[in-house]
Order: sequence, then structure tokens, then C-alpha cells
Amino acid sequence: MFHYLINAEPIREGVKLIFFNSSTDTLEEVETQDYRPYFFIPYPMSRRDQETIEELNVKIKVEEKKKLFTNQTIKVTRVELEASSNSNQVSEKFEKSWEGEVPQILSYAYDRGLVFGAQHHIQGERIETIFQIPEKAKQKFEERFSEVMETDPEKYELLERLFSLCSQPVPEISLEKLGIKGKVDSEKYYLAFMLSRVANLPVPQAYTSRRVSVWIKSFLHNHLRRNNILIPTSRELRRGETKRRVQGALTFPPEAGVYFNTIVVDFESLYPSLIDAYNLSHETIDCLHMECQDNKVPGLEHHVCSQRRGVYSVLIGALKDLRIHWFKPLARDKAIPTKERLLAQATSQLLKLILVSSYGVTIRIRGLARPSLGESITAYGRHRLQST
Repeated sequence: MFHYLINAEPIREGVKLIFFNSSTDTLEEVETQDYRPYFFIPYPMSRRDQETIEELNVKIKVEEKKKLFTNQTIKVTRVELEASSNSNQVSEKFEKSWEGEVPQILSYAYDRGLVFGAQHHIQGERIETIFQIPEKAKQKFEERFSEVMETDPEKYELLERLFSLCSQPVPEISLEKLGIKGKVDSEKYYLAFMLSRVANLPVPQAYTSRRVSVWIKSFLHNHLRRNNILIPTSRELRRGETKRRVQGALTFPPEAGVYFNTIVVDFESLYPSLIDAYNLSHETIDCLHMECQDNKVPGLEHHVCSQRRGVYSVLIGALKDLRIHWFKPLARDKAIPTKERLLAQATSQLLKLILVSSYGVTIRIRGLARPSLGESITAYGRHRLQST
């Protein structure tokens, strides 16, 4: 018996989880009473922060988190609020804070290892997400990604996780039960579950959301929480950089005339491939390692870290590999049923939509932007085009 996590709502002292029971065809609610909205402030606290804590009458405790840019473990003060409190608003009362903008229901899913849209086992108070690659696909998956397993274990681990989630069947639930109005669009419904699993967003939100930056941000935040990395503020992610124009792609002005025997050169998923291949991530651009400073970005003064794998590079690389090496070929495989082929094509298009946005969000989207990362991506793009 499987339970699909569909949605969640904040309640007093906790969160209400809404599951779909595939064996009874009903929605079931599970209430947790041990989770409050929270955010982090520095440890030790400043005098002003201590006074604010006393005024608010909130709970605090000290936790250890890793910093994205230095990989160092630091202590931070966790501030827990009443269930009805807005963590984003309250966090602004402090001199410095982290993670106040993360919605409570997403925060709960990240912390408890739950995945919206995916199958779960429920045993008493224990809820466990199912991560299991189907036996019929396991051997082919391992063969297709064997090189990644050997050369890039971090990306392979994420590939396994994403593939196991995307391989799960999509349950048939009426839109009315999901709280969604309108006629059923079967492809849109299917993609809502795929997006829900990849980005870890509630299914109703995934069904209606058109903001790709929200998808990518949730995908990133979920990964950082799973690895106990403190989610940086938007200013920290920019490393103090201000918004600026970034030089874009290389263009070749066409010469008028008639051409014969022409050759079309297509760079499939160019920017996502560059992000993956050159380890381009917020924390890898201009890292502090002296030994990395000679690893220059072509045509720029920036350098790229060669000591550790970048988070953004791993995330985008995994999505790119999953699309190019699995769902796109599957969509063209006439040996499989038409319905399965069409669903693979739809998933491929969803992943493509996320991937084509992976560069743009690094330029202008709050909480994802770092201009030096964006201009490094386009610099490598120009370099590859000129050297081809």
C-alpha cells in the first residue's frame, strides 16, 4: 500500500500532511504536532538580538550547519516561532538571519526527507519516502550511467534519486480532490507530478505554477537542507555583487548569398552542459583556494574551483543527463507503447524548460543570482563556439 504526498498545510504546533491512499482511492490526513516555523541567526547572539528574542518570547537552540562557500561547519542560533507566525516577517527584526523566506510546509518536507508527489510508507508516526529503481529499468540505468558513477559520484547519487522518483507511477486522482478547478489536461496532470517530485513542490502548486525560478529555487533549497548546508541569503549568494549587464552569447552576422552543402551544428543543452562540465556554481566561482586561481574562465578574470564539486553544477548536470540520456531517447523508442513514449517526451520537455532557465536565473532572480556565475557560463559558451 502506497501513500502519495499531495499537499500540506500549517496547523497549530505543526503541519498537516495530505496523502492519497492508492489502495482505497481516498485522501488521508496526517497531523504532526512537533514542528514550528523557524529561521537562523548568528551564534553567539548580539545584544540587540538577545533583546529581540526576549521581546518575542520564542524558543531558541544552537545547531551546527555547513557554509556553502567555505564548507566550514559553524554554529548558528535556531529561532522557533509559534505556528501562526510568519518567519519571513519576524526574521527581519534581527540584524542578520537565514532561511526565514522558506515556507513552513516546504521546510518540513525538506527536513523530514519527504517528497511531494512521491510514494511513501506510513507506519505509525514514521513516514518514509520510497526511493527504489524498478527492477526492469535498474540494469539499463546502471549501464547507461556507469561512467558517471565512477567519475562523478555526487551527481550519480542525485541521478539515482531523481530517476527513482520519476519512475514511480502517477496515481489517478480527480482534480476536485486536489482542490483544482477546471477540465483535466492529462499531460499537464502528469507533468505536475513529475515537477512536484523534482522540485519538491505540492502537487496543486506544481499544477498551476509557471514560475521556473520558483522550481529551481525549491530544487536548490531541498538539496542544501538534505546536506545540512545553511541556505545563503540572496546577498551572500551574490557575494556582494550588484546587478549588472552580462555579455551574452557569440553571434556570427550572416553574409548575404546562396549556400549549398551547408552543415548544421547544434550544441545540445549548451549552457547546462557547460555548467556541468566546468563545475560552474555560486561557490566555485572565485573560490579562496590559492591552487585554483590559475584555472581561469576564458576571457575573464574569474577562476573556477577544482577542489570540490559545485552544488549548482551537480543539480543542473543531473537534470541534463537524465533528459539527454534517458527520457529523450525513450521518447523516440518505437519499441515501447505509445502512451509511455508520449509521457517520456513530456518529461523531457519539462526538464528542458528547467534547463534552459538555468543560466538566466543566475543573472536576475533574487536568491539565485550571482552575475559572475552568469558571465562565466556565457564566457565558456563563447570559448566553446570559437574553438569548435
